[in-house]
Amino acid sequence: MSKILIIEDEQEIAVVLSYIMKSAGHEAFTAFGGEEGLALAEAKRPNLILLDIMMPNMDGFEVIKRMKKSENLRSIPIIVITAKTNFLEENEALEKDIAGYVIKPFEIGPLLAQINKTLSGGRPSAE
Repeated sequence: MSKILIIEDEQEIAVVLSYIMKSAGHEAFTAFGGEEGLALAEAKRPNLILLDIMMPNMDGFEVIKRMKKSENLRSIPIIVITAKTNFLEENEALEKDIAGYVIKPFEIGPLLAQINKTLSGGRPSAE
């Protein structure tokens, strides 16, 4: 069972993602913002992080930046969940820092396929 941290400020989406992860046999933890997410990542050491980009106070870009500076967190794969369809074109520099990204609204099948591929060591593409 893999530990997956969901960092998402929209409670409804966080609840749905948590349910999907648990239904797929994973242990899921939820943080509703960047600061809380970083603290939970330090405490739980997840195998994967699902990260929203557009959040108040600390956005996903800052979370990624801080994780990559942390000895304890830098190796945890991150899948970004975003509503921006041109996410990587706008943020090419991030490509090396994330395992992949999923566009909202997402479909469960492709999301789980990307998560499973990332957890098994593969490099997923955008879904």
